[in-house]
Amino acid sequence: IPAVSGPALARACEDSIRRLAGADDVEVIVVPARPGATLCQLRAEGVRRSSGASVAILGDRYEVTPRWLQAALHPAEFDAVGGCVSPSPRLGYFGWCVYLSEYAQLAPPLSDGATSDPRGLPGGNTVYRAAALDVDRLSVFATELSFHAALLADGASAGRLSALEVVLAAAPGVGAYLRERFE
Repeated sequence: IPAVSGPALARACEDSIRRLAGADDVEVIVVPARPGATLCQLRAEGVRRSSGASVAILGDRYEVTPRWLQAALHPAEFDAVGGCVSPSPRLGYFGWCVYLSEYAQLAPPLSDGATSDPRGLPGGNTVYRAAALDVDRLSVFATELSFHAALLADGASAGRLSALEVVLAAAPGVGAYLRERFE
């Protein structure tokens, strides 16, 4: 979880996972934001510190739903699996603008199965087979969409899974949104 929106949102995302984890052995890594680092660089830093056979990358503005953990712990046969993103009822006007522009194609219900569209793999809600994830390559991309396009072009298999659902609990500010998308 890259903590680009501050420690409170990263903690809420982490808490949403821990509430579901129970006796399951999960490793949650929160990577603090570093000035000048891209989201992909922060995500790569977290992946480097992980030890699992599969790695879930989450955005700090998300909270996982009850079905998410089970789906993340038992990923499908794909190298990368993306889930759906639901809007929080707490989103304000700008939050809805962000949701509709970024996540409308990932709104539930999402059809499960293979995808060749990199937009089917949201940067903040994708589970990767660790062996198929080139961390050094991830860190050179500015956005996940570019990374996912390259991953698919290299022959990785990708799918979508509706049970892998998160809620967009908070939207970035206008400045953060523009920096994340256009720097």
